[in-house]
Amino acid sequence: MIILLLLLLILSLAAFYDYKKGKIPNYLIVIGAIGGVFRLIILQDVFAIVGYTPGIILPLALFYPVYKIGGMGAGDLKIFSMLGIYFSFLPLCFCIFISMFLAALLSLVKMNYHHSFLERMEYLCLYLKKIITTGRLENYHESDLEKQERERIKVRLAVPILLAVLVTGGII
Repeated sequence: MIILLLLLLILSLAAFYDYKKGKIPNYLIVIGAIGGVFRLIILQDVFAIVGYTPGIILPLALFYPVYKIGGMGAGDLKIFSMLGIYFSFLPLCFCIFISMFLAALLSLVKMNYHHSFLERMEYLCLYLKKIITTGRLENYHESDLEKQERERIKVRLAVPILLAVLVTGGII
């Protein structure tokens, strides 16, 4: 129970930093990973980490390309991998799905609020067309967008991740 509270505290702090500073400090992820390893050692044994390795690697394999094109921050990627220490494979997949679903809902709300849905969908279609025609992945963000405009349309993943952990852990 104490380890779960530590995880929730770390994820809450990550959400705070994500919104306030735009970055999630590495020390939060390291503390969370150490807590997860201690949890495994206490509940099982030192070799239990081997069974959780696929859950640590899955987010890296899934989201590294998204990170490379600017669609996700490195902190979000590392948090998902850290969660692989806390959740077995299927609950982790569920947690990732819920996180992305909540982030998509938040994105739709933001686009509706800023009246930019059609503009964003047009840009997405042009981006996908460019990938198909050139065969190259490039940074997703429009080069002529000002920093303030980028921040306006950006969806921070830390809160959807926190909410998904609460759902996956049976807390809500």
